[in-house]
Amino acid sequence: MDEEGIIQQQPQEEDSRLEQDEDPIIEMIEQRVHVTTRRSTASTFNQDKEAERMKKDSLEGLGGRYLNLKSKQVENEVTQMAKGKESAQGNEFSILRCISILRAMDVTTDEKIKAAEVFDIPNNRETFINFSIDEPETALLWLRRKMDKI
Repeated sequence: MDEEGIIQQQPQEEDSRLEQDEDPIIEMIEQRVHVTTRRSTASTFNQDKEAERMKKDSLEGLGGRYLNLKSKQVENEVTQMAKGKESAQGNEFSILRCISILRAMDVTTDEKIKAAEVFDIPNNRETFINFSIDEPETALLWLRRKMDKI
């Protein structure tokens, strides 16, 4: 029985020794896996943060460029509208139009020449044209008074 007991104890002892030897190895492997996982997670987290920051910077830059472009576009449109308004008013109260109206009136050549001097002032052109629309006689009377002052 002693022999059997010894034989039976040997495999149990070997099993317990193997289990004891395996425990530290398993623990070391588990620690390495855990540390590696933590490192890769931290690395991935940092990479994600960096990518997110770069994307944010890129979007901010893109947004800024878009705003600058739109601002310039609006400024150009406002400038063009102002120029268009000036030119429309300029055409509406042009010297050419004043002289055209003056030709339809009964005036002398000398009066036409003096009238050209009166029409050099934009407000005078506007007043003359507006008077001539409804009351041509009033426009001529106003013009003659302006010419007398010259």
